[in-house]
Amino acid sequence: MRCSRRSRPYVPLLASPGGDDLRAIPLSERRRRLLALVEAMAAPEITVTPGTIDRDLALSWLGQSRIEGVVAKRLDGPYLEGERTPNLPTATGAI
Repeated sequence: MRCSRRSRPYVPLLASPGGDDLRAIPLSERRRRLLALVEAMAAPEITVTPGTIDRDLALSWLGQSRIEGVVAKRLDGPYLEGERTPNLPTATGAI
């Protein structure tokens, strides 16, 4: 079976181009920096995973079968290497 789209790896932004460790800053700020970095690079082969705080938009993505799953993260949380966000429910299922 062949896929018509190339898969792209997901790489979280954990360090800045200047070498600063970004793990302790909130996800919202890491994401803002990642979007700015990718835009500045002007490299069409690099895309940022879509994200939203709009529940209806996220559900529409699921309905269009454009995505394989959902990852929910706290926007104010740091990067927790090898850990799940405390007190955040998890679920696994098929759609």
